[in-house]
Amino acid sequence: MRKVLPSIIFLLVFAFIFSSRAQAATLTISPAAETVKVGDKLTVTIKFDTAGETVNSVKALLSFPSSLLSVDTAGIPDKPTVVTKWNQRLYSNVAGTITLNGNTNVVGSDQTLAVVRFVTKAVGTANVTFSQGSQIIRSSDSKDVLSLAESKGGSYTLVT
Repeated sequence: MRKVLPSIIFLLVFAFIFSSRAQAATLTISPAAETVKVGDKLTVTIKFDTAGETVNSVKALLSFPSSLLSVDTAGIPDKPTVVTKWNQRLYSNVAGTITLNGNTNVVGSDQTLAVVRFVTKAVGTANVTFSQGSQIIRSSDSKDVLSLAESKGGSYTLVT
């Protein structure tokens, strides 16, 4: 029994540690990769996964290379989205930044935050990434549950 007891304790501790580890909420860009001709439009969808949590606010701060991409003059349409009220929907083609901040009341994966249409400007690889300050706020305690490290941007090859 003395030899079995340490093994049982180890297994219980191991099971507790890994079962209590919560999946984090994430932001993603779809498609994750694409090849586009210079001068053509590139449409991407900003999505999020709440990791099973009900959330009431999502803030996505994105950066893109302004020498290669610019947000189309139509901007960022207010639909399709699960956002019930936009607090911010801004972009700067000079700085290469997008700010999307809206209220929602959803739980689940593959939720659409916004659709962004870019115009491609020059040959190169354009990486669109999420920046520090992005958040997914849980409804129950207003805690940010976003894992920026697990969030995935997009990489776009721009060709002639």
